[in-house]
Amino acid sequence: MMGADREGADFLFQLDEVGVLRAQPLSAEPGLDHGFGTRLSQGWPAEAQVVSLKQIHSDIAWEAQECAGCIGEGDALITAQPGPLLTIPPAPSLPILTAAPLPRGGRGGCGLSVVRA
Repeated sequence: MMGADREGADFLFQLDEVGVLRAQPLSAEPGLDHGFGTRLSQGWPAEAQVVSLKQIHSDIAWEAQECAGCIGEGDALITAQPGPLLTIPPAPSLPILTAAPLPRGGRGGCGLSVVRA
């Protein structure tokens, strides 16, 4: 539910000052830049760190490391590296945004399954 205009209400997503929808639970994670861009969010994210895919409606997931730009065709991007901003252009499907903090020492992570619909 969205609605930053309702005073005192708690919402999962809020529109920030640059026009990006931010998930409130993820905003509490230090160093995690995240969001869903809107037509109002010009200039976000900065192009230098963006990693993207050409969406093809598949069950293909890519691991983004330190490269930038389009790295292939698929429908999911994951990373354990700090820095890259993962993006997939909008499509007529429901986007899913997940995050799992790494334990001290930087090893660990979470499982990911992509299911062909």
